Amino acid sequence: MKTIITNVDNLRIPPSTKNFSIDGDPKLACTCGNELCDRRAIKQWVLNKVQLMRDDANRPFQINSGGRCIHHPNEIKRVAAGRQGDHQKCVVVDIKINGIAEAAELATLAGRYGATAVAISLELGFIHCAWRELLKNDWRVRVWSY
Repeated sequence: MKTIITNVDNLRIPPSTKNFSIDGDPKLACTCGNELCDRRAIKQWVLNKVQLMRDDANRPFQINSGGRCIHHPNEIKRVAAGRQGDHQKCVVVDIKINGIAEAAELATLAGRYGATAVAISLELGFIHCAWRELLKNDWRVRVWSY
């Protein structure tokens, strides 16, 4: 008798690479704690890019944030405005940084591996590296600070 899987969530495999996994880096997935949370995690191909960055940097990264569901406190305003951000689309990772030199290094590595949006917050100590789809006929990489 054949088994038919009707719940596609049973087919989801958490993203992982040689240095990153949900078990070791729980913030790759949503951590909002809401009972309706779907625990979305960053996409495997995005994590592969982060792994390449880590390989080039030759040191560990601390992941501050990855995928976020619509119930995550940082996403509530976006949802209310009808917008879906990088975290909801699971195409981003926020990495802890210590100072401008580390921010510049990671921004360079993110660009090397195709990031299309990079934001830095020295005050909060993280860099936002996103691989968003570029708009048609607009190849500009978005860069900003918090």
